[in-house]
Amino acid sequence: MGKGGNIVLINATPYNWVLEDVQFDTMEHWGDTFGEGIMKVISSNSSVEAYIEFKGNIFGDNHTGWGSATYRMDGTSYKFTIHAVAAGIYSLNVTLDTFSTLSNPKGSKIELGFVVNEDVTFTIAGDSPATFTSTNGPSDWMQANLQILGPRPLQNICMISSHDAGMNKVT
Repeated sequence: MGKGGNIVLINATPYNWVLEDVQFDTMEHWGDTFGEGIMKVISSNSSVEAYIEFKGNIFGDNHTGWGSATYRMDGTSYKFTIHAVAAGIYSLNVTLDTFSTLSNPKGSKIELGFVVNEDVTFTIAGDSPATFTSTNGPSDWMQANLQILGPRPLQNICMISSHDAGMNKVT
């Protein structure tokens, strides 16, 4: 049994994310996670959670291993790749292959971290690269998205990774 955890993918775009390529070596759960079931297409305005696991051995030694899964936003040329790497430390990251988001130019590698038996999250929100925000977005993300957010009440804005944001009653 190896080291495992969940990756949560949040698609807050108008595009379905279609899995185009899966590659891996010495991963206990990667090909079955991304190659089958709910991870093949991540529908617009939805989220999915999937378990990934690096392969271990009976001595509990860390192995080197890797996996990648490339998604394309349906009907576009926008692609990103999720990478898992075990080389002394465990890491999950996403590369923006063919587009940029606010604060993340094309080709950026966004580090997600990896926590055993916990969730890590990757999000893309917006209608096009001009308005896409993602995990590791700009500190002024509300200002950068004023045209989209402006008419919405604060209680209708999801602030991912903001501990307990919006959990109180509005009176």
